[in-house]
Amino acid sequence: MRFPVEALLVASFALGCSSGFGLAQTAKTVEPGGARMAIGVAGAFNEYDQARGGAQLSNYSLETGFRFGVDKSTDLGVGPWLTYGLQADVKHELTPRERPYGVALRFGGGGAATEPVSWSAFGGVIGSYAFAPWITGYASGTYRNFWFVDSKSRLPPADGSQYASRKGYGDGLLQATAGLRLGSPRVALYLEYARWLPMQNDPGDFFKLVASHVFSFTLGFCLGSECRTG
Repeated sequence: MRFPVEALLVASFALGCSSGFGLAQTAKTVEPGGARMAIGVAGAFNEYDQARGGAQLSNYSLETGFRFGVDKSTDLGVGPWLTYGLQADVKHELTPRERPYGVALRFGGGGAATEPVSWSAFGGVIGSYAFAPWITGYASGTYRNFWFVDSKSRLPPADGSQYASRKGYGDGLLQATAGLRLGSPRVALYLEYARWLPMQNDPGDFFKLVASHVFSFTLGFCLGSECRTG
């Protein structure tokens, strides 16, 4: 049985396309009826960069997104994902909003008409602590699953073997993120580092996730007349 080993470089989606690689949020939710916008840049780097001659423009992506307050403990995030896609997520804070610490659950998913066509679902937890009104540290652990649809026409292997069949469970990625939020309730800078580690791999989809280091720098803006830290 021949197993395809084409590697999906998670940073290979073109520069200028919003990718949703960064987190850019603490455990605190956007206030009810409030809204925030985020814009920044992210870079993802992995073991294949050296083989490609070093980091290239395709290692970087534009980060954009919006969050809307639903109630005092829940908000909704929407934004572009990968090259021609969209993702959405719901975050629910488990701790009192007025406390400096916070713990929140976050779930969501999305799809993208890239090559290959990609679908994703994820869930995780965010923890944060406000050391001062202008500085908050946060960390997140997320499990994200991908399903890739390979549309290429492939000839049978020349040696008479067969490609591995699709198993259906997709390709998993564990995303661990640590960051700092610096600034006022109205405008803040999010500085992040994330380590992405592959979990399971479906041998029949012709793609394989690789371990990556991800850095992102994002500005968050309040779109309403009043804002609290989020």
